[in-house]
Formats: sequence, C-alpha cells, structure tokens
Amino acid sequence: MVNPYGMEIEELVISFEGVEYGLLEFTLALGEQTYSTRFSEVWDPIIRFKKWLEAISIGVHQCSFWFDTEGSDICFSMERRYCADEAIFKVTYAYEDDEVRLIGKVNPKQLVVAFYKGFLGFWESCPDFEDEWLGESLEDRLRKTRLASAEEIAQLHRLNRSELIDLLDKAYPIDPSIVGRLAEEAHSAFSEGGVWEIPVDYDDLTETDRKEWLKDVLTVNRDGFQGTPLSELRSEIIDRFIANDSKSQVPGDDL
Repeated sequence: MVNPYGMEIEELVISFEGVEYGLLEFTLALGEQTYSTRFSEVWDPIIRFKKWLEAISIGVHQCSFWFDTEGSDICFSMERRYCADEAIFKVTYAYEDDEVRLIGKVNPKQLVVAFYKGFLGFWESCPDFEDEWLGESLEDRLRKTRLASAEEIAQLHRLNRSELIDLLDKAYPIDPSIVGRLAEEAHSAFSEGGVWEIPVDYDDLTETDRKEWLKDVLTVNRDGFQGTPLSELRSEIIDRFIANDSKSQVPGDDL
C-alpha cells in the first residue's frame, strides 16, 4: 500500500459525468490517482455525506462516511495529522481497509470545498438532475410546465374525464399517431412514462371521490426516484468553516 505520510499535500479535484436512472456518477482525482464511483438514490447517502463534511468542518480528528453504489460499499475516510491544515484522505471498500482505491495527503478545508461546492455546483448546472434523481409528480409537472397554477390544481376535480385526459396529454405529450389506439384500448390518458388509469366512470364519481382519486395521482412520483435534493447539502457549519480564514484547531492543540 502507498505510504501517504511523506507525500506533499495535493488538491482533490472532482468531476461529474452526470446523473441518469438515479445514479450520480463522479470521479475523484488526487495527483496522478483517479477513482470513479457513484451515489445511488436507492441507497441515498446525501445526508450522511453532509454530516461527514460537517464533522471535518468542526475539527473531528478522524471520521468516515460509507455509501452503497448499488454494487459496492465504498468508504471515504479522513484522518488529521499534526496540524489543522494536513490530513490523510483515503477511499476504500467499506469492510476492507486494505483494499485502498485512492489515498493521499490533503488540506481538510480544500477537501470540504471540493466536495461541498462541487456537488452544489453540479446540482445547479445539471438540467436533468431533478428528473433523474428526485423524480417528478404530476403536480410538479403541471406547475413546471405552467399548465396549471396551485389554485387551478386545487380545482382539477371540476374537469370532466375528457378535459383531464387533454391536460395530462399536454403535460406528457407523445406521438399522436398512437394516442387514439392506446386510449381506445385502455380508456386512459397516456404519457411518455405510461398510463394514467382514469376510471371509465370518472364523470359519474362524486366530488369527494374525484378529489381522493386526484390526490393520489397528483402526488405519486411517476419516475420512481426519491433522492434527497442536493440543496439539502447546504450547511451553516460548512459555510462558516469555508469562510473562516484562520487555521482551525485540531482537537487537543490548545490543551
């Protein structure tokens, strides 16, 4: 195994390949070493990742964070050395410390900045992030496409079945050549993602039953993704650490 203790401090660099099907792919580079991995929304690690960055920010001597990539359990660990500006960063398999994938000496603040600003910047710049990580409900879609305001959504139960089908097909348009055949077969409104099972007798339902049906349909996550919004990475603890120009104390330095 590489001995990192005599190494010079190197800058951690993170690059993002994108997010698709609930998998957020990224690559870490430390000097000449690189390691590619991913976060999975199925085993959503965002809050634990945030807590790890906060632990580093408040000066915890040694801390680790592990996550399931949907294939491997990976561990990021950081151990401070003899001063506040020096630490060993290591990437291993979560249950096999000797299986080192990347290791080196870093500045803890630079590491936090790289991860924190890197992930927030990716979220802000990636147009597919919401659809591929957070998923989307029908209510989200109607608001995003400006097909219905919050007030209009609250009154959707007043639409008849035909009007509702028209609205859903505008929200999720597909090839018009197949809409007629499919709708005739399933008596439903169709979208890119599948079928909205609007009851054939929808027009005969009571107002209460329509509201109950719409309540379920409007809130269901049509994509199935349920990842934590990266906006929740924002942390006053981390922001203060990054903004503070003075050297942070290693626990025990002032004893």
